[in-house]
Amino acid sequence: PPAHLHPQTMINLNKPRSPVSGGLSLLVPQVEHLVRRWLKASGVNTIFMGENGIETEKGLNALLEIPETSDIFGGNLVFVLRCLLCEQSGPNLRNDLAHGLLTDGQAWSAASVYAWWICLRLAVLPFFHVRHQQRDVSGGDAEAVPADETPRK
Repeated sequence: PPAHLHPQTMINLNKPRSPVSGGLSLLVPQVEHLVRRWLKASGVNTIFMGENGIETEKGLNALLEIPETSDIFGGNLVFVLRCLLCEQSGPNLRNDLAHGLLTDGQAWSAASVYAWWICLRLAVLPFFHVRHQQRDVSGGDAEAVPADETPRK
């Protein structure tokens, strides 16, 4: 989204240095935004009403529990995102990043690098998908991105 260009630029600038110091710490919130945006575009309610009557956006964990999320992103990707970012029995990277609990060792773990790659893939693949669709329409010979590589809607 246009209002998120600066963070996306910073992600690209920080990638060579460390997947977490710049990339993952910026990508995880953007993935949460991306999931919320796709759900809203599909007509799914992403807001809950608190006991005091205040509306609040659901967090990533709650968004990933919504059945339509699996319909849009596929069950495998939702499972991976939950395991890497939300589950306390897993790396729980979203929570650790958000609360400053991520250690240097965790930042360079296989889970962090894999989460960085998954988040970057989610952020970039829709652009490639559109590009390939445009080439297909214009008669180019570019291969289409497989359907399971991008959100379904």
